[in-house]
Amino acid sequence: MSLHLRTACRLWGAAAALLCAGAALAQGQVADPAQGQSADPTQGRVLADDHKAMLTPQGVANIFNQACLRSAAKAEAAVDWALGQGFEPIDALGGPGYELLEGQPGNVLTAPGSDGRVMLVVTNDLRCTVWAHQMIGPQLRLAVAETLDRVGAAGGKIVREFVLNIDRAGAWRNQTRWRYQAEGESSEFGVSAVTTLSAGPATQALNMAPWQAPAPEVTKAR
Repeated sequence: MSLHLRTACRLWGAAAALLCAGAALAQGQVADPAQGQSADPTQGRVLADDHKAMLTPQGVANIFNQACLRSAAKAEAAVDWALGQGFEPIDALGGPGYELLEGQPGNVLTAPGSDGRVMLVVTNDLRCTVWAHQMIGPQLRLAVAETLDRVGAAGGKIVREFVLNIDRAGAWRNQTRWRYQAEGESSEFGVSAVTTLSAGPATQALNMAPWQAPAPEVTKAR
């Protein structure tokens, strides 16, 4: 990642850090979007023998549900699930894995058959992110919203906190954030979907991390 991009990431803040890491990882991504069949939105798990389903918006949302939401972002549980589905670990000592971990201890895995287009990143501080390259933002945003609706109907606590449209690196993106608490759990998490507004394929990110109250706005005295 260039020094200019790193500086811009720090200025944009934590909400845009996902976009910055994705910009570095997306460099060199030339694969065409997958043409696999859509995953059944009612399916509770991703089948290891149906890798094409993982490359659809519904499949990516389901990966986020199974690896991040259901595991409460615990790295060991998320990695165990991913390995059981055929994900392959990526060396985190250099290259894309190192960029995505941002120096934190954790694991980076790529979905089977995705050629690195769908990646799971989990760190030991309860942060879990799914990156999806060459995917259409509005479709993924809808799939995530539907997945969270089902999680809420099943007993989880889901509260949408805010929706923002922001211009970052020359592309308009939507950031939607929810506050999430799993059924029977006391810990709360912030769940964010950062997706492009256009209908063209691009890099998208779904993130889960321990919930933090938004910083209060500073009002200047007149």
